[in-house]
Amino acid sequence: MVTAATARANRVRRQRLLLGLGLLMLVGAAAYVYLKQPSAPAVQPQPKGTIAVPVAARALNKGTELEGAGKIRPMYLRPEQVPPAAILRTGQIQGRVTREALRPGDYFSESNLAPTGAPAGFSGLVSPGKRIVVIDSSQIIGTLGFVREGDYVDLLAISQRAVGGAGVRPPAGTTVQGGGSQPGAGGARSAPPPGGATGGNQSVTATLVAEAVRIVIPPARPASRLQPHFTVLEMAPQEAHVTTLAMAAGQLLRMVYRPFNDDSKVLPEHPVRENTRPPRDPMMIEVLDGVERSIVRATLD
Repeated sequence: MVTAATARANRVRRQRLLLGLGLLMLVGAAAYVYLKQPSAPAVQPQPKGTIAVPVAARALNKGTELEGAGKIRPMYLRPEQVPPAAILRTGQIQGRVTREALRPGDYFSESNLAPTGAPAGFSGLVSPGKRIVVIDSSQIIGTLGFVREGDYVDLLAISQRAVGGAGVRPPAGTTVQGGGSQPGAGGARSAPPPGGATGGNQSVTATLVAEAVRIVIPPARPASRLQPHFTVLEMAPQEAHVTTLAMAAGQLLRMVYRPFNDDSKVLPEHPVRENTRPPRDPMMIEVLDGVERSIVRATLD
């Protein structure tokens, strides 16, 4: 016959057994989580005769603030391999914002980083001497499906004028048809407005309002037709103001692609800029000592 004391002792033993099993399971789970954590990458020793150049440790989006671990790593290069524009001090990079998207291994420079203290918004991302213009993508005709970040385009304002009358904005469904990148070229003509009304003789004109415009953010495909979408452009200040006025006047815009390294101007008031850099002195040598740069003149023995 089991007494009350014996039953109580058995109950205590069962409780202790369950408690021990629970503690064992917790220890096992903690060990599993610890072992599954990715180990920190081994620090590569700096090879002799190389310079540690800070580069992007992973892909970095435009507007990324360079704070915290895992964004910057050193790449060891021989002095002759170090890009002239590369920033060599990590302290000059930390806390700044990327002005453009960077791939793993890309070096940091003053051109792809916003100035120290700049915000992550458009005011920090815009290049010196430039302006940012946000355009309703519905005002841009053609090429939108092909525009990519970093493209350079010329921007034309398209207007339609009734012959003998005042200028009018083309209807919402108006498109420029025919060949050529300039309206009127290759037999280009404006499509008639809906309903078959021609509104008399019409002439289509194009005004070049901005050149060498950089695409900062291309238009994203909206989730629905009712959702607005925008294109973000970077351009010269005076051209930004003219573009804004063209949009306010209800003119449609068209983009013409150009090479990214072409700084020539079409407008007569913007002549082609000449190369004013002095010729390179072959006797001047750039010396890299750690993170210090210096220029010395070579002497002939």
